[in-house]
Amino acid sequence: MKPNHVFGVFLLTFSCNISVAGEPDALCSEIIKFANNVKESGSLSVELVTEWGENISKGCLHNKNKAEINFCNYLQNHTSTEFQEINISRALVCIGASPLYSNKSSYKVEHGTGKYSTGEMQGVAEGIEVGIIYSFGIKNELPRLKFSVANTKSNK
Repeated sequence: MKPNHVFGVFLLTFSCNISVAGEPDALCSEIIKFANNVKESGSLSVELVTEWGENISKGCLHNKNKAEINFCNYLQNHTSTEFQEINISRALVCIGASPLYSNKSSYKVEHGTGKYSTGEMQGVAEGIEVGIIYSFGIKNELPRLKFSVANTKSNK
């Protein structure tokens, strides 16, 4: 898989699971749409890779499936380049997990890795598992956020 990089300076907009207007985070709807595109006994994945420093970039690794390309395009246009941990927190909240940190908290997570999955995400068809794997703040590694979906229904 070759990364699809977008270079440039991006306007940072803070995002959380509820928008200013009180609407749900659009990322959740996009994850649901992505998950519901998986075929029987199939799987899809998109990994968002960001870089902030000497080089500023954001791109995706995927298998060039139409659903993966569409989800990648959404991620490139609606996620933070500088703060991957914000993207991770948004994704975790979408699947029903706790965010990395809370705005009400005085602590900040400096680095971390994690793997979460659920077969019960609201809006996702029965039998589809949604997974998130992430890493950020690790020396000599770019921050990563991987979304994977798999149809776990058995062929009967």
